[in-house]
Amino acid sequence: MINYKNFLNEIVQTEFKLKRIRDLYRDRVLDTLNDKDNDFFWNLVEFVNWSEFINNKDKIDFDDLREKVETEFGDINEYHRVYELLKRNLTEYFEPVVLNDETESQTGDDGYIDLISSIIGKGKDFIGEILKDDDILINMVKNKGYRENFGYIFNK
Repeated sequence: MINYKNFLNEIVQTEFKLKRIRDLYRDRVLDTLNDKDNDFFWNLVEFVNWSEFINNKDKIDFDDLREKVETEFGDINEYHRVYELLKRNLTEYFEPVVLNDETESQTGDDGYIDLISSIIGKGKDFIGEILKDDDILINMVKNKGYRENFGYIFNK
């Protein structure tokens, strides 16, 4: 026989642990956002202006875009490090939201990375907003408000 009191207690404890884990990843993202040593990365993000690419569904020439970025900023290996750090922490932070909603079937694995990359490409202020409101993420998925893949500018 199931002891419902224990069962409910386990659910509450699991939800509490999940919240603490999400808080940890949120704090890591916020640390990256607030680290003045990463201002160079945010300058690159502003230069690329990824929101314009999201709104314009034309094919992106990533080689051309990368060349423009490298002309403006030089070697972008250090930028890639910040991008990967953000991608990893945002992926972990938003995973429970995407897996716990009908949005999972709308993104798939590859689409989920495109979504996270688009969030990064939208910039520091947008990331700060979306960390406060999971509905922004859910609406991005439902409205296809993202596209493949801001991170490609770092690939050669």
